[in-house]
Amino acid sequence: MKALTLTQPWASLVASGAKHIETRAFRSSYRGPLAIHAARTFPTWAQALCNQEPFLSALRSTDSKEPTNWEWQPPLPLSLVT
Repeated sequence: MKALTLTQPWASLVASGAKHIETRAFRSSYRGPLAIHAARTFPTWAQALCNQEPFLSALRSTDSKEPTNWEWQPPLPLSLVT
């Protein structure tokens, strides 16, 4: 199985099915199961995107609690380093 490392919030959006396309500079003929790996870092600019549309709505739709006044709160899953 192959894995693809993505920075949050893109890792969660791909894993939930809210993001369907990921482009890379390299070509790949691989077709099959793909593991999504969240990067260890979560840049401040990427965290700020989580409370802006369309990211906020997409992340809200992945939350099973569905509060009425939902605002993204950390943490989204990140890579673990041991």
